[in-house]
Amino acid sequence: MTTFKVTGMTCASCSFVVKSAIENVKGVQAVTIDTKGSVGTVQVEFKKNATNIESIKQSVTDLGYGVEN
Repeated sequence: MTTFKVTGMTCASCSFVVKSAIENVKGVQAVTIDTKGSVGTVQVEFKKNATNIESIKQSVTDLGYGVEN
C-alpha cells in the first residue's frame, strides 16, 4: 500500500473523480481517500507486477491535481 498527498482535492466531487481515475489504472486493487485538512491523502493498494507508482500518480496529474508520495 502506498499513500499519496493530493493537492486541490477539497470536496466530495474531487474525491470521486480522483478515486475513479486511480481505480481505472490496471492493477489497482483498493483506493481510500481522506479529504480532511488542506491536502487530501489517498491510500492505494496495487499489484506491483501490474502497475507502478508513476502510473498511479500520472492518473491523478492528468486530472490537474498535484500529487506527491
